[in-house]
Amino acid sequence: AKSKMEETQPIDVFYHKLIDWLLERKWIKKDFREKSDEIRVLIGEAIKDMPDNEEVTKMLGYSYITYYHSKRIIEILKHTEADTKSFWGSYSSQRMKDWQHIVRLYETDNTFLGESVRMLEHNMNYEVPVAKKRILGLQTRLADSEKKEASLKTSASNMNLKFHQVCKEMGIKGEDIGAELIQLKSQLPAELQAIGDIIQNSKCKEAIAYYLAFLEFTLDKGSTSSEQKGSPEDYLKLLQYVVSNGNQSVYKYETGEELPPEDTKDESNVDSAGGIDFGDDGANGGIDFGDGDTDGIDFGDNSGGIDFGDDGGGIDFGDG
Repeated sequence: AKSKMEETQPIDVFYHKLIDWLLERKWIKKDFREKSDEIRVLIGEAIKDMPDNEEVTKMLGYSYITYYHSKRIIEILKHTEADTKSFWGSYSSQRMKDWQHIVRLYETDNTFLGESVRMLEHNMNYEVPVAKKRILGLQTRLADSEKKEASLKTSASNMNLKFHQVCKEMGIKGEDIGAELIQLKSQLPAELQAIGDIIQNSKCKEAIAYYLAFLEFTLDKGSTSSEQKGSPEDYLKLLQYVVSNGNQSVYKYETGEELPPEDTKDESNVDSAGGIDFGDDGANGGIDFGDGDTDGIDFGDNSGGIDFGDDGGGIDFGDG
């Protein structure tokens, strides 16, 4: 007689030879496949009438209901069908009877062992290699994604640094760009005044005189007409005006008069959403091109076609 230790000692059997090993030791019979297929038919009928239970619903979502699922379903039915249990311990519920019958068929001649081994072989031969290949592909994608993430983080950091650098150069904080850019125009008069002062106090006047002398010399050589020569005041008008008058408005430059005072208006054109209001308050927000009610362009061809001038219907090549 074998000792208890020998009976519980594990043995190594290749999974693809496990069916033969069970058949040789008469643990299962040769027709276990046919019996398993018959049980599959019964399971297909039994799952049509199941109780409303979360765990049962989850199991029914599996592609293959096994012997072990069937035993778990019976345990659940003991609670859902408890009111159908008789004094002798049997159940009048057809659901319970169906699944108990399925489990008995599985256990007859250890059919569930043959089915389990067959599923093991299928998983090892097909499902596991596919899963390994998929895992390898996902690992590659993960590595590529991590590299891309690191690259994007670096780019984002560089762009953020560049953004703050540009904001610093422009003299804004960068918190509310639209409003801050509009506020910058309050600094424009001082900037223009400084530029005008620099032009007035620099040697710009001497450079202008030199340039005008050069023009007068070259024009005297190249033309004899006084109208073509022009006077020195005709050249570099704006620059000469700034040298003489400093920072002035364009209106005064063109008219000689002071700029009339403008009405006090809200200088902020920034809308509540933080964008710039371009004043397109039209009904449809589009541009009116003045095309009235016409849908197309009138090319003047009342006949609806293009007149190519070919009265004779052909091309005259002049060959008589």
